[in-house]
Amino acid sequence: MAIGTVLTIAGTLLQVPIYLPEWLLPVANGIWPGETLSTTEPIYVLSFQLAGWMITAGVAGARAACWSQIFYLLAGLLGGAIEWSVFTNDSGWQAIQQPTFGYLLGFAPGAWVCGRTMDRSPQPSPRWMALSYLVGLSVVHAFGLTYLLIQSLLNRGEDEFGLGLMARQFSLELLVGQVLLVPVAILITLVTRRVLLLNERVVDVRGAERNDTTTRHDTTKQGDTTTYDTTRNP
Repeated sequence: MAIGTVLTIAGTLLQVPIYLPEWLLPVANGIWPGETLSTTEPIYVLSFQLAGWMITAGVAGARAACWSQIFYLLAGLLGGAIEWSVFTNDSGWQAIQQPTFGYLLGFAPGAWVCGRTMDRSPQPSPRWMALSYLVGLSVVHAFGLTYLLIQSLLNRGEDEFGLGLMARQFSLELLVGQVLLVPVAILITLVTRRVLLLNERVVDVRGAERNDTTTRHDTTKQGDTTTYDTTRNP
């Protein structure tokens, strides 16, 4: 669980900017005519925040992934008191007022649903892993969009941004990069599961060899005792 929390925090800090190639600039300007695009500023910043619970759910299961995200949420809410920011935006209790807080609330149930979906297959294939990750991701966005809707209803007439604009900014635009995390999470999960399975087999083999040696020693000792008793009694 602690490893999943650390992975999520590290993924939040790990952000990779994606720049638009110069030869794609005319095409992008035609698709988004109202946007000011350039090759010197990133068009997207890929955050590995969600990869933490994806990997935890794939390796450790639903319960560990869910608890890791609960601890992550508590660390972000309580970290504001010591000026320790683990969220992408503001940490501390003021994060509740942010429009993205609903997505953070969806991390724990999303991780749990992802782990439960993956556990339905004893040996999940990469396709099944991808389906599990996408199902968990949909839960996160369902929580996020519901939170945006509630905020929009409570702040009707006071919100300078509309619900549609916020849904586009925090769901549609971010979903592209989050889907790109799925193959990365699958690769890391497969490698980690293979390493853990290999270590488990080594431990089992060593344990079997140790038990076999002990059994042979006991058998030899018992045989020596029997020989001694037979020799002693005419």
